[in-house]
Formats: sequence, C-alpha cells, structure tokens
Amino acid sequence: MKLNLRAQRQNLYIYMNRGIATVIMEPLRGGYLLNNVPREVTELIRNYPEKRSLAEWCFRWLYNMPEVSVILSGTSNLEQLKDNLKIFQYAEPNCMSDEDENLILKIREAFESQKSIGCTGCRYCMPCPHGVKIPDVFKLYNSYKFMKSNNDRYVYQRVLMPSNSGADQCVSCGICEKQCPQGLKIPSILQQVHYEFVEKRLTR
Repeated sequence: MKLNLRAQRQNLYIYMNRGIATVIMEPLRGGYLLNNVPREVTELIRNYPEKRSLAEWCFRWLYNMPEVSVILSGTSNLEQLKDNLKIFQYAEPNCMSDEDENLILKIREAFESQKSIGCTGCRYCMPCPHGVKIPDVFKLYNSYKFMKSNNDRYVYQRVLMPSNSGADQCVSCGICEKQCPQGLKIPSILQQVHYEFVEKRLTR
C-alpha cells in the first residue's frame, strides 16, 4: 500500500520511540529515480535557489529525519562512491526548510504522474514458477511510459511472449507478490501491462 509522506514519517517516529532502528534500503530505488527523471523534475531542481543534484535531494530528505538510523546506498562506480561520501559528509537531521520539503512533494508528484511501476529490479520476485520475467516486463513498461517508444512494445510481443516469459503466462499464484519488498500487486500489474502492450492496441 502506498502511504503519503506524512504517514510514512509517523510510522518511522513510532519505530524510533519503541527503540527500533530504521534502515533505508535502496534509497534511489535501485538507481531507477536517477535513470528515469521526468522533465518536470529536472526543471524543479534547476529553478530551485539551493543547487543540489536529484540524488542529493533524495538522500537529504532521508537523513533529515531523526527517525532514520541507517541509509544503505549501493554504488556502481568510484565516482558515485565519492559523490555519496561528499553528500553524507555533513549530513544531519532537521536540516530541511519548509520550502525544501515542498520541493520534495512536487518532485514526488511529478514522478507519480508518470504512472510507472515502482519496481527496483531487485529480482526478489524471481524465479517465477511459470516463467514470467517479471523485472524485464516491468522495465519495458516503465521505459514505454517514459519514452513512448513502440520499440518496447515490439520487444514484449516479439521477444518475451514467444519465449513464454511475458505477462500472459501469469496465473496469479501470488508467490511473487509475497516476496516483493515494494509491496507491489504484481499479478494485477502484469495483467495491466499485457493489456497495454497487446490487447489495448488490438481494440483500437
């Protein structure tokens, strides 16, 4: 279930008061937030008086909360590691102004308006007992939503479906849903993806 920012903060506060450490995993959604940036987000950050990268704003929003104990951020290269060390060098809670918080709200709204699937590609849902390549299907769909390219639709229809690894192979057993750390309703999302990529096109 997707919670709003206030509800998320309240939950973290409850954990802190009970002496439960809160560890944030995949703060950048496995790099997804940085690889699929809506134009509106780029404009918001560019026009904001305080100049920070999107990655820094994401980290800053998290370490701003005293309730957060640890932030786990993976890196793919040395440059990213150096950037993270620089960002966290002076990290401290309660560092964000009301204007900063409002910027985060606008950034979130811009991402959610894209109607993409919040899959990080962690592959905890795999292997699917029926052969569905769930992360690959979701990656294609997210790319399609952002880029509006028929190439993603082509790959789904001409590569995944013929290899019996498309969303049409899902039988809604629910095993993947139980394993998803993002709480995604995977079977129902797969149905929607297949409709968008195949059936919707046929009914036009």
